[in-house]
Amino acid sequence: MFVRKAVIFDLDGVLIDSLDAHFAAWTEFWRRRGKRHTRKMFDDIVATATEETLKLRNRTFGTNIPIRQGVLEREKIFHHYLHKVRPYPGAHELLKALSADYRIALATSTGRKLTRYLLNKFKLTRYFDAVVTKNDVTRSKPDPAIYRLAARKLGVRPRDAVVIEDAPIGILAAKRAGMKVIAVEQTFPRRKLAKADVVVRSIRDVRLREAGDA
Repeated sequence: MFVRKAVIFDLDGVLIDSLDAHFAAWTEFWRRRGKRHTRKMFDDIVATATEETLKLRNRTFGTNIPIRQGVLEREKIFHHYLHKVRPYPGAHELLKALSADYRIALATSTGRKLTRYLLNKFKLTRYFDAVVTKNDVTRSKPDPAIYRLAARKLGVRPRDAVVIEDAPIGILAAKRAGMKVIAVEQTFPRRKLAKADVVVRSIRDVRLREAGDA
């Protein structure tokens, strides 16, 4: 029988569709420096923290952009493309249904300020009992720190929480934290989500009982 007490959501790629906005922001960031940023390059870093992406691309392009400075600039550029961001169909409905019976948290690699803005913009704030962002931990996914902290904030043991993720590194972080994982096939193909306990096509197909039986 399914006895999970809490559900922890990732944000980008799970509740909101921000891929086009992030791609546009990274493309402009590198265009300002005379570098060509391709879709393939973007696909390789989807779900990777901005700091880690900058370290990687500094090596790729032979640049030496200070990480903190680059993060702030990239976030400022991203704000120009917020019109491309939208919630996934079914996100509100799922959160509303689950919040009646479960403790709900958000664990995202997005920064605190932008996370707060997006939650307010799409009227999602009211569903969450706890919100954990990259500013609350020192190590990013696939390190389990962000999911362990989310569980602590909810007052539940990791084994009593199920995570909704869209990316391989997020799945790995949740599994390392000792949690069940339902992956949504909204960002990556099913074959890349194999480490999840359950894989569904979209957020509209999430059924928590399936994770409990996995």
